[in-house]
Amino acid sequence: MAKLIDKEYVIEQRLNSGYSERSALYFGKSAENVERTNADMVPGTDKIVKMSSKEWTNSEGHAKLWTQIEETHKKLKNSLKTNAAQFPSDYYDLIDKLRLDITRRRMQEVDYTGMMNTEIVNPNFSKAVTLDEFLPYVAAFKKIAGTNDSVPLINQKTGGTGSVIMDIYGAGWKDTLENMLYNMDIYSLQKVTDAVARGYIGKRNDLSIGLLPKKTTATAWVASQQVAADTTSGATKEELMYNTLNSAIEKLLSLLDPQTAQEIDAPSLALVCKPTDVRRINRAINGQLNLGGKGKPSNFAALDEITEIWPYRGDTLYWGEEKIVYPGVATNKAYLLVPKVYSWTLVKRGLTNEVGRGSVLQLSTEERAWYFAQQNYMAEFFGSSETGTSLGAGYGAVVEITLPSA
Repeated sequence: MAKLIDKEYVIEQRLNSGYSERSALYFGKSAENVERTNADMVPGTDKIVKMSSKEWTNSEGHAKLWTQIEETHKKLKNSLKTNAAQFPSDYYDLIDKLRLDITRRRMQEVDYTGMMNTEIVNPNFSKAVTLDEFLPYVAAFKKIAGTNDSVPLINQKTGGTGSVIMDIYGAGWKDTLENMLYNMDIYSLQKVTDAVARGYIGKRNDLSIGLLPKKTTATAWVASQQVAADTTSGATKEELMYNTLNSAIEKLLSLLDPQTAQEIDAPSLALVCKPTDVRRINRAINGQLNLGGKGKPSNFAALDEITEIWPYRGDTLYWGEEKIVYPGVATNKAYLLVPKVYSWTLVKRGLTNEVGRGSVLQLSTEERAWYFAQQNYMAEFFGSSETGTSLGAGYGAVVEITLPSA
């Protein structure tokens, strides 16, 4: 039976598994940090954040952390009243605690990046990461005489050349540190951390699973990676859905690996769809069309190759007068894919609060900023449908599906 990977499922699984994330603060501006190959970490901020409750807001951990934030907030305010010219020693402590709150808030949101792509986190990545730094290597054992003759060396996967360049994504909080200390209450600070967490997850999803619904032009998907809705005459809606998904499995499994030109390795399949289509898709996948002997044909075998269903609605943010839309899956569209085998996300910096050193910090003008630096390599995943590829038809690890009308 296919698992529905929605928010409730993700929270339950993370809680049961003791899900944790490593998080730290780094000195320097975002552009500086992306250029650096040695991480300049703020001492004492490298921490493991563990998910210990289903809901973070109003939990015991949330109450304890925000009590500490409030106490640190008051200490900073008193420190600046005493000596406004001296950099407050508790500044990093406050920023660190706010970071921990944001980390915990985003743990209860569904980030599909690591589900869809193999995610590699390395703060010491260079700005331009060559493919041989993350693509699998090949060890070819060949017969040798054993008389001081050479052996075949382990090599990078054939055909993997070039590099990927890190991108930086940032968001600012248009307020000064001085105002944060003197005029803002704790509730306002909580709204800031909540906005940062939501914005970060929304953008991360838009950069991974969101790439699927973004391919909307007539030529975005080649025919070898498209599946039309079944139109069998006299078939029920359930049968049409079943036949369509069955055809999608067969088409996906017939695709070729761009590196080896052999059939793709598909240890599991995930189906990305609009949330409102989950129910009818789930019935078809699980072979529940013949309940009561009313189905045609007389027996529908479950489509066990599809192990997970990912409902993706995207997100819409209103930033002042600007409407920011991260598109979700369109009506009567779905995508069948092989997760994690043919796509990578390289992360140089997870969500990071831009932190200046005390000697250069302008307390009266400092604005808060958050950023993250990452890049995808998905040329093999999209295969023949990758923009600008030289591949012919029949390569990749994903297909676009047009579903029968509801």
